[in-house]
Amino acid sequence: MSDKMIESNPKELVRLFEIINQFGSTCSLEFQIEGQADPLMGMVDEKIIPEFYEGDGTGAAIVLELGATTFSFEIEKHKFSKYISEMQFTICIVGSGYAVWFNSGVIPPEGISIAKQ
Repeated sequence: MSDKMIESNPKELVRLFEIINQFGSTCSLEFQIEGQADPLMGMVDEKIIPEFYEGDGTGAAIVLELGATTFSFEIEKHKFSKYISEMQFTICIVGSGYAVWFNSGVIPPEGISIAKQ
């Protein structure tokens, strides 16, 4: 799938996560450590709550609450990409030595259309 990924930006990814919520879908996660064949951690079918944190001198970040777990990704230290298929979103956030993959559940055509605007 990585050859289909398109470079993105933090605000766009937050918007995609918001669309996931808007249409009542869920998200799954794989936390992949560089050099390891299998993911370090995985989560399946959890509600995701995104927030774009502007920062107060400490730097901007995307904060994602996935189920009972909260992740914070500093903007300056990560690269962001996305893939929008006919039925779901794939989102990747890459930091030094790791990549975190998010896959949405099924998104209806209306949600896909909104995401592609």
